[in-house]
Amino acid sequence: MLLHVLQRRPSPVVPSLQDIAVANGTPALYLSGVDCRFCSDAEEITATLQEQQGDLGQNKESLAALLFEFFRFFSYEYEHGVIAIRSPSGITRDEEGRSFFIVENPFEPGKDVANIEVRLYTRLREEFRRAHALLAEGASLSSLCEMPPAPGLDPLAGPILPGVNAPLCPPAKGSGLWRMSESKRSWD
Repeated sequence: MLLHVLQRRPSPVVPSLQDIAVANGTPALYLSGVDCRFCSDAEEITATLQEQQGDLGQNKESLAALLFEFFRFFSYEYEHGVIAIRSPSGITRDEEGRSFFIVENPFEPGKDVANIEVRLYTRLREEFRRAHALLAEGASLSSLCEMPPAPGLDPLAGPILPGVNAPLCPPAKGSGLWRMSESKRSWD
């Protein structure tokens, strides 16, 4: 997930090592039927990165700014789709529709290594928003690791908004994912 963000900065921090290998004609390296080639030549990697950065030059963002951007991206910008560090993704539209959060294994295209359930997706997005808000307030990194309030109750994360930071509809009643209690949702 971090590499996905770092590759997509206005001035990229890292390029796709698989894409460089394919572009440079590196012979395919198949393991269990999957092309696992990647570029390991530091000069080629540097040249590709400089080309991608173009007129912007080398990325000068601090580690703190990049971490803040990571949490911002997954809190507010990311809506759905495949999180991949190589392109094109091996996950099809049909498979993408079955999950709210897909992280593709770069060496096994088509495999979702996140496998996030609906209820965990909402909680994960809430934690990203909480971390983003804490860092925006100047909190320490250790404060990000403190136990958060119960799901949906953290004032820093804001409300759960179906279709914005949560799935459009909750799981079906009786699915075991949601339990209704005094008109408030609580986690199983």
